[in-house]
Amino acid sequence: MRARPPRRLSRSQAGVTLIEMLVTTVIFLIV
Repeated sequence: MRARPPRRLSRSQAGVTLIEMLVTTVIFLIV
């Protein structure tokens, strides 16, 4: 997780979170 001050949960935060979740799921499935 990144140590950033929680200001706006805009597309940046949401997008990064979704991407991280997808990547984690894919890795979990592969492994």
